[in-house]
Amino acid sequence: MLPRLVDQYTYKDILEAYLDCTKRKRNTYTAIAFSVNFESKLRKLLDEINSNTYQIGPSRGFVVTFPKPREVWAAQFRDRIVHHLVCRDLAPFYHSRFINTNCACIEGRGTLYATEYLTKFCRQATENWSKTAWALQFDIHNFFVSINRSVLWEILVKDIGETSLTSRLLKQIIFNNPTQGCIVKPGTNFSLVPKHKSLWFAPKDCGLPIGDLTSQLCASGVYLDGLDKFVKHTLKCKWYVRYVDDGVLLAHDKTQLQEWLGQIEEWLKTRRKIMLSPSKTTIKPLSGGINFAGAYILPFRTYPRKMTISRAIQAAKALHKAPFDKHLLASINSYIGMMRHANAFKLRAKLCRIAQVPYILEYNRDYTKVYNIVSI
Repeated sequence: MLPRLVDQYTYKDILEAYLDCTKRKRNTYTAIAFSVNFESKLRKLLDEINSNTYQIGPSRGFVVTFPKPREVWAAQFRDRIVHHLVCRDLAPFYHSRFINTNCACIEGRGTLYATEYLTKFCRQATENWSKTAWALQFDIHNFFVSINRSVLWEILVKDIGETSLTSRLLKQIIFNNPTQGCIVKPGTNFSLVPKHKSLWFAPKDCGLPIGDLTSQLCASGVYLDGLDKFVKHTLKCKWYVRYVDDGVLLAHDKTQLQEWLGQIEEWLKTRRKIMLSPSKTTIKPLSGGINFAGAYILPFRTYPRKMTISRAIQAAKALHKAPFDKHLLASINSYIGMMRHANAFKLRAKLCRIAQVPYILEYNRDYTKVYNIVSI
């Protein structure tokens, strides 16, 4: 498959990008504001893009605190349309090149896909948990803040060149600094984020904003695709899974994993100018379990993370106090649905019973759903 690179976009292209941008976000304030006379706004945006006068506007910055403080940069709605426009051209090309166990920011390859693949590999490596095997689990240190934009652009140029309109738009997006002229959400406290995790204090020419669609494709996909190929084709690791910046390699020999770890660290340092997190990189026997992509994988069973369990119980208690809150109801059913893919029948039963309000909130006999039996 070849990338779709264009020198002029059509109104159909930008309309489809706009419709993609509004999926599941049609009722947000920015989407509603743009939808007023959106045809003329799309025409104006299209003219700017095709005439090479398009300039990215300031991003809106804020901090999320769960599960830990992290900066998020939200591009303006018209800029997000451009992100979708570029990704519609490039994502199919890159997705076809990724290995099957690159499990991030690809439709159908979420956390469940990642944990199911790793569980399958654990069974293969241990011959259904009957033999000893080891796991090397790594995490990249300050991944999004440490990404070198020049290195990323060199990778992209080799694949898509730099003369097409698609390439020029992507280059402007990558080298745009969201902290310049940013609109800070009222009440945001950027000091909650450690300096080494903040784009405000990132080294020159480093860092991609968490929140942009193009950042997801370029960071966990394009930037680390070379690492995936190195592990599979050069190191010849048979069992390897990666979710964003968190990866796992399995082997029968602990010494083999120690050698691979040194080679991976050297590859990341020389080829991508990033490093692994020493505190989050471990080599341990599979029998002790692996905490990966939101699940804890143990012999013959998989459990949700303790943090996930704690948050689910909090949501159930909150719903019990406010049984008509649709958001809380959706939240607890989401937790229950996720736990159906783990060995968590008793936990699902506990959540349903905590949330239950007689004559108002009930649950089905299989503990798969909580629902209102009255409405207001």
